[in-house]
Amino acid sequence: MPEPTPTPSPAPPQTPANRRRVRILLVVIVVGLLYGIYSMVTYDPNYVINVAEPNPLVRLILRGEAGLKVIGVECPPLQDERVGKVAWEFVKSCVLDRKVRIEPGEKPYDPDRWLMGYVYYRKDGREYFLNEELLRRGYGRVALWDPYLKYRRKFEEAQAEAEREKRGIWAPGYKFPGD
Repeated sequence: MPEPTPTPSPAPPQTPANRRRVRILLVVIVVGLLYGIYSMVTYDPNYVINVAEPNPLVRLILRGEAGLKVIGVECPPLQDERVGKVAWEFVKSCVLDRKVRIEPGEKPYDPDRWLMGYVYYRKDGREYFLNEELLRRGYGRVALWDPYLKYRRKFEEAQAEAEREKRGIWAPGYKFPGD
């Protein structure tokens, strides 16, 4: 005798509560997908998430935890209230929680695997060269070594301007820590 074919169980009743659950589930799925797409589109490894204490180079921590040392500028330590702290605050105001453009150095990484780079940031619709701005404001002094000589003339001119105007570390009576 043939076995009776099972009858499919009836679909759950279309109650208002069930419809609401389905709608909520669909909204959660759509929001999750949109957030995932947004995260992929807006992720940028050149986004600065922290500004570390100068050692003596300015160091930026990028999204993804990569570290970058700003080439060509030696800044006083953060403990130097007169210039070091001011320089650090200036760098934070320019790049922290912002996307920057990085031009890798002639040799992209130092022995500790920090990215070596020239940093550009945007402010008021204009692009600025952070390395040069630090020197121009007197927040540091030129510190170049082979192979990082690409902007030597530009850096020396910016430092000469700060010296002439007696800005930052070039102010009368200032002594660079460690000198």
